[in-house]
Order: sequence, then structure tokens, then C-alpha cells
Amino acid sequence: MNAIFWVLLATLAATPDKVTNGKRAVGKPWTLTFEAELRISSNDVDDDHVWAGSNQVVQVDRKGHMFLMDQRDSRLLEWDASGAFVRAIGGRGEGPGEFQNMVNFQIFDDGRALVFENFGAVTRISLYDSSFAFVERKSLNLPFFPRFGTFNQDRSLMAATTTRVDPQRQVEITEYLIVACDLGEEAFTKKESLLYWETMSLDSTRINDPNHWAEFLGQRFRVLSKGQNAFAVFEGKDVMYSAQADAYEVTRWQAKGNELVKNRTIRRDYDPIPLTQAEVDALILPVREAILTQLPTNLQELISVNLIRRAAKLAEFPGVKFPIAGLSLMEDGTLIVIHEVNPQTRLNRGDLFDREGRYRGSFTIGDDALTTMVFRGRHAYAVETHEDGSNSLVRFRFDLKK
Repeated sequence: MNAIFWVLLATLAATPDKVTNGKRAVGKPWTLTFEAELRISSNDVDDDHVWAGSNQVVQVDRKGHMFLMDQRDSRLLEWDASGAFVRAIGGRGEGPGEFQNMVNFQIFDDGRALVFENFGAVTRISLYDSSFAFVERKSLNLPFFPRFGTFNQDRSLMAATTTRVDPQRQVEITEYLIVACDLGEEAFTKKESLLYWETMSLDSTRINDPNHWAEFLGQRFRVLSKGQNAFAVFEGKDVMYSAQADAYEVTRWQAKGNELVKNRTIRRDYDPIPLTQAEVDALILPVREAILTQLPTNLQELISVNLIRRAAKLAEFPGVKFPIAGLSLMEDGTLIVIHEVNPQTRLNRGDLFDREGRYRGSFTIGDDALTTMVFRGRHAYAVETHEDGSNSLVRFRFDLKK
């Protein structure tokens, strides 16, 4: 009997808590409001391309200095807390502190920084000290290619979208992985696979065939239309939250020794939000513009607007949006689930959860600010995208009323 009791106790201890929330907030709803107090735009830096495009990343150090990624020129731009421009860091090249294709960067609580690069089959990171002086560069030599990665605070865990090609089946395999990292030894171990999907590879012998392009892009769009997207955010070095787009369920993980253990699942009931054709167009048409920049002139005529719409039809977008479009954390541990991103109106909605996983309220913010927002002290920092496609770097003072 005692043996059975201890087995049952161990089983219960290993079972993650389940927190199921209704459509309404628990208790009096929390509110989160924002007031812009500093805005930096093309009037402040005479490089228009810095302020256009969707691949925007903003980070802030403990002094309140703001850093923006300029992906086209592979550099970082820095402003001080007053909004005065300080310097450009890096640039395109192969030398120390230069980059081929930066896709992400992070500034950690200890002041150090990391730049994540990906080009072709090469993925590498550059490490910086607290004064943003270049320290060293590390290659990520793995059996898969990390395309975009974020790290926990001590850089021992990485959440990354990865790809690999199966040449025999002519498919590209994409996984969203959690990887244990030892950057000193350049050792990496796959810990968890949060998402797995396959798409056809582009056939070079059919590169001039519009039907092949429609099928190829249709499968790429199915990643969006079927909710094949995952998200992860780290709290400190030991806690991680993860979610998948197609279900309103967030998993809280705890690092224990060399293992990641699920210790809570958070669910919420919600009213489905319609997805309009105008929103689908706003989602897919920028893909065409991105493709055209990478193709020679003789192939650009193939990728017409009609071909993009054919591909979207093959992808079979649903009539409603998926419930999760991203995750974010405030410094007090409040979890933000990005519940809606409207690509047409640029309006974002976030849901607020306390440390126990209880739904506490919702808020909205415009100009797609929530998709890039980071919190530091009493301020939030984000890139706003305006109706004309231009961007501004904004510092907000926020007020979270619990």
C-alpha cells in the first residue's frame, strides 16, 4: 500500500497544473494603457530603408539606450534615453563585428548582447560585452539550420525555428525547437520539439513554371493558413512559456537540472474572430514584394499578384483567425498573449495573465506596436508601423492597473 501511495504521489507531482479560463477576466479586469513620450522616425535618421519593412527588432539596455536592427545594412542603430543618436554598430562584411545577414539580436539583463545571423546554410552568433564591444563569434554547427533564435538570460537555452532538407523526398522540414546550449564548447543538444511540418522544395528544373511556383508558395502559405507557427518567451534563465498559433493553450516550463519540465498549461475560452479576404491580402501580398527582391529580372514577371492569390487559394485560409499570434512578458511576470493582429488595420489585442495563469483582462494598441514591444522599467518600447508602411521607434510610459 505504501509503495502504491508513493507512486501515485510521484505521478501527481509530475502532472502539470491545468488552469482553464473563461471568456471573462477573473475578478475586476486589469487594464494596460500606453502614452507615447518619445518618437524617433525618418526625420531623425536620414536612411529611409531603416524605417520600412516588417523585420523590426528593438532592444533596450539598463541605461535606457534604445537599439534598432537595420537588417538591410546589417547593423544596429543606438539612441540614448533622450532620443539623441549615438552610433551605428556593425555593418555588412566578414570582419569582426560585421554581419552578413542579421535576423535577431538581444540585450541581456547582465548588459551583454548577442546578434543572431543566418545566411544560406550558415548560422552564427556574435557576442558583445556590456559596452557593446565585440567579443567573439560562434558558429552553430548543427544537423539542422536555425533560422531565427532567442535565448534565455544565461544563454543556456535557445528557442529557434530550424530547417533541414530531405533530398530524397524533396521536402523541407521545419521544426520549432528548444535547444540546450554551451556556447563556450559550441555544444548544442535538442531538448524539445514544439512544432513540426513539411513543405515541398523548390524544383530548379521548373523554375520558369508558374504552376510550380503557385504550388510551392501555396504550401508556404499553408504554414499560415493551418496555424503552423510556434512562440516561446523566457523569464530569467529557468522559466519558459510556449504556445502554438492554432490553440489557445500556453505551456509553462521549468528548467530542473538538465531537463525542461512542464509545470502548467494555461487555456482560455474565446469568441472566434473572423478573418476577412482583405486581411488575407494584407498578409500575403508583402510576400510577393520580398520574393521579387531576391529574384533576377527574368523571373520577376512570373510572381504576379494573380499567382500569389492562386497560391493563397491553394493554402485554404480559414474564415476565422487563430487564437495566438505571439507571447510577451512584462518584468513583473505578467504574461501577455497576443490574441489578435489585424494586418489591415494594424490593431493588436493582448490578453493579460497573472503568475498563476489566471486571465485578468485585455487591451488594444495600434500600429502593430505589440508585435515588437519590449518592457524595461516603467517604459515599453516598440516599432510602430504606419498606414504608409513607414516605421517609428517609440518609447511609451505604460500604466498597468491591477
